[in-house]
Amino acid sequence: MAITPTKTLDTCSTVFKALDALTILTARDEGLPLPDLALALNQPRTNVVRLVRTLQNYGFVACRGRRWMATATFRRWSTPSDRHLEFRRRYQSTLAALAATTGELVMLGLHEGNGIIHIDAIQSAHRLCRAPAPGIRHSLRFSALGKLALSRRPDLAIKFPEPAFQAELDEIRRTGVAWNRLAPIRGLVGMAIPGFTNLPTEPMLAITWPEARFNEEAAANARQAAREAMEAFAREPEPEQVPWTDHALSGGRPAASVA
Repeated sequence: MAITPTKTLDTCSTVFKALDALTILTARDEGLPLPDLALALNQPRTNVVRLVRTLQNYGFVACRGRRWMATATFRRWSTPSDRHLEFRRRYQSTLAALAATTGELVMLGLHEGNGIIHIDAIQSAHRLCRAPAPGIRHSLRFSALGKLALSRRPDLAIKFPEPAFQAELDEIRRTGVAWNRLAPIRGLVGMAIPGFTNLPTEPMLAITWPEARFNEEAAANARQAAREAMEAFAREPEPEQVPWTDHALSGGRPAASVA
């Protein structure tokens, strides 16, 4: 059967180049120097630099020495059936530590497309804050997790041009902490912080308080507990990794301050 070529107007050549680059890099555990990757892609070096930097910002490739290679993050992303389960396993002790310290609802959220989904939660002993149903997509614009996600995706943040909101995103980038104070759910205060890295594909952590139990000291204690959990994670031994074929679970180290 003849194959009909896809019309150029129906496709995005940059996406093809990105897929080609990932295909080449995942086939080589040792990675490739940039000139060799440019030769393999038959693209100018300047184009390939922009391409790998974009993939690097998304966490899919990394440069070790002078060689570019696919990462363990890309491996987890490319196996979606195990992705949420693996995230829950990796973050279980951190969620438990935050829940024990704060006594409040602690959630693990993930940015997907135009919203946030919750993939795990530990309910507080008070049970005055109901954990959201898993898998439901929540607003990027109004939730603390959504604001944190927008702060690390400028291409999406420009869709919300209000000066006050852009200033809030700048503050999140500076502090590493996002807030949802009494909106859209009145009577609740939410705080979100990055997970083990600040990559767009990495989960984020959120703590929710009823307004009556929230104060700045409680927020400071939660941030300190998160910092200690990150430091405990950083002390765990980790193989020198980054080829995506390496089955060692390597998520990197905290890239953004939660202070």
